[in-house]
Amino acid sequence: MKQQQIAGFYVSGACVRTSNAAETGPGGRIPGLWGSFFASQPDLSQRMYGVYSHYESDLHGEFNVTAGVKAGTDTQPGVHIQSGSYLAFPAQGAMPDAIIQTWQTIWEHFAHQHEYERAYGTDFEEYLGPESGMIYIGIKPRSL
Repeated sequence: MKQQQIAGFYVSGACVRTSNAAETGPGGRIPGLWGSFFASQPDLSQRMYGVYSHYESDLHGEFNVTAGVKAGTDTQPGVHIQSGSYLAFPAQGAMPDAIIQTWQTIWEHFAHQHEYERAYGTDFEEYLGPESGMIYIGIKPRSL
């Protein structure tokens, strides 16, 4: 994991509202979102993003997930990735298992005290290749 400053940008794509609890069962909405994305995306050579936003609270609340590609401007449907500090966690291996395993690593990491905490603004997955990705988690200084 590595801390990075990210300049804000837009991702254009379809969105669903869900929660981690909903995604652990057979009714999870994220697999269908990605299925629709791949079925409707004519150019799969573009870098793909999974963006987590509009958090209700923390990892236990609801949030939006957008599957899409980078856009030049604020487009609808889509989402703006906030500028700021992020921790970057690499995901290597067969997808989506590598992404799922990396999320488990992230939850474990943030279960411990650090000088920073999750911002719960925007987080995103960036897919770099068939077996390579990065998950960026927005962070802020820990509240006292």
